[in-house]
Amino acid sequence: MQKRRFFLKGSLAESRWLNRQAHHGWQLTAVRGCHYQFKPAEHVVTVMTEYVPVDALKPLAAQFKPLASYTYERLEVGVVYTGQPVIGRRVVTADDKERLKVTRWARDLAINSMNAWVIGLWLLMCAAVFGSAQGNANAVLTNLLLGALGIGGGLMLVGMMMGGHLALRYHRQVRQLIQRTGDRQATWQPTLHIQFHHQTQAPDVSGLTKLGKWLPTMHNQRGDYYFDLRTNLSPIEIRNELQKQLHYQDFTVMSWLGLLTPVK
Repeated sequence: MQKRRFFLKGSLAESRWLNRQAHHGWQLTAVRGCHYQFKPAEHVVTVMTEYVPVDALKPLAAQFKPLASYTYERLEVGVVYTGQPVIGRRVVTADDKERLKVTRWARDLAINSMNAWVIGLWLLMCAAVFGSAQGNANAVLTNLLLGALGIGGGLMLVGMMMGGHLALRYHRQVRQLIQRTGDRQATWQPTLHIQFHHQTQAPDVSGLTKLGKWLPTMHNQRGDYYFDLRTNLSPIEIRNELQKQLHYQDFTVMSWLGLLTPVK
């Protein structure tokens, strides 16, 4: 039996659906795009999904013989579908880095799809208005145009709500995975401006990497050195940490809005 469903491969929603099929006696045998292949099963098994690096997918499949597998070619991430007894099943927590990569991709895809939907409808509506302006206007054509614009506006709103809801759901998962993995490489962070004054040489910030990513921007002849600091910490937290770790206190912390940090 084959079923067609649109799921993010390896997601919790997909696992729940696969387990419902297993509960009704259908065991997963293959996953190809949005097509899922099943066969009748005598015993109910729990389907577990796990993300693995793509170079480890084939050796893992050869050793453990999973029910099925799927590969995200662009992300170099694979999904392994394994069957387990309902009692004593294991919980996977070691694939958070690969899961984060896939969830980020899904969030970006949802946002881009929403934008493409809105822009496409907007262009069609503009074309309809432009075409009607070139022809002979009458009451029938005007009513048709207004109706088409109303439908187009409604479809735009529906697309924005659905795409926004999906992107927000993935974004919540991304935030949770970032907290667990500490991987903030592709995450936007506010940029603070740190100014060190009256220095004889460039300040050594190599021991301050836990505060964020330091980027030197400029310095002058008076010994003032300017850095941008990409971090999720607040300006007050940064100032307090710098006061604890540095032997000198001659510095200024400025927020990404250009506001000076109050001195305590």
